[in-house]
Amino acid sequence: MATIKCKGLTGVVFDLTVTMGSTTMNGLTALAQAIEGQEITTTEYEEIVATKDPSINQTTNGNMDLLAAGLVEGDMVQCVPLGRTTSRTKRQRQEQILKIAVTKRKGLAAGDTNANYYRALNTKTKGNLPTLYKAGDNRTANVIDNDNSGGLVTGRPWT
Repeated sequence: MATIKCKGLTGVVFDLTVTMGSTTMNGLTALAQAIEGQEITTTEYEEIVATKDPSINQTTNGNMDLLAAGLVEGDMVQCVPLGRTTSRTKRQRQEQILKIAVTKRKGLAAGDTNANYYRALNTKTKGNLPTLYKAGDNRTANVIDNDNSGGLVTGRPWT
């Protein structure tokens, strides 16, 4: 067993325990996702790239084991979110950003409440967002608070 560093989609750097001669570059996605948490799925990782040499990546070396790809123990890899080379809608990008924010606020999969990025208010609730128009009024910009939210909510939209 060996350890390599990984900078995940959340921006948090963590250790991945791997077997250099059998763990593949493609296998790093599932290992990173397991540490980052359930909010982020494996389909949201577009690429994993070695920081020392960007030519060592999943696209080029996906089925190779880490040694054959050119990594050694202690090296660092970086996760790249989906959307770098694929076309995504604004909504898809915003939903991914939300998943990353929620994951980080919850302290990743381990629920690390001592992490400096952990927040007690860590669930985003759409009902806590303001409603811009009154029901049925689609002509004028009557900015109002969401009637269902009980007025301004502490930490909005996080609960």
